[in-house]
Amino acid sequence: MSLIGINEIFLLINQRLYYMEDIAAYKAEKQLAIEDVEQEKRILRNAMLLAEQKGITPNSIGPFFSALIHAAKLIQCRYQSDWQKKSITKKHPQNLAQMRYKLIQLNASLIERLYQALIAGQKFDKTTSGSMIKMIHHPQLSETHKRKIVTALQAIHLSQ
Repeated sequence: MSLIGINEIFLLINQRLYYMEDIAAYKAEKQLAIEDVEQEKRILRNAMLLAEQKGITPNSIGPFFSALIHAAKLIQCRYQSDWQKKSITKKHPQNLAQMRYKLIQLNASLIERLYQALIAGQKFDKTTSGSMIKMIHHPQLSETHKRKIVTALQAIHLSQ
């Protein structure tokens, strides 16, 4: 897979992470908890099922989506904390159901791109960790959390 293919994967990861500001705003406005264990279970279950249908080992993609979910919650917490400190919130957040639908579509696209990369022989190995970490762009996410996403990405593999 070309650099363009890898860029597409990280574009999708970044798009997914950038929805978290709107989700944080919606949850703040509606006074909802950031953590939604049942939603997280649905995301993981759906990702693993879709991965299995594509030919990716489900247990290898689970930690990747867990890392994305953890990063998403962290981002939401940081936005809400910043807003509380400044006594502001983002105005007019999108509807949560609409955002979740868009995230489901992003997840499916991400799994498809990962599958295409893997069947093309793309290796997400440790020699490219540094450059992959730099491809994750979110101001609320530390290098450590980016590394966790990349490490989980490197463990994804096709079913035998």
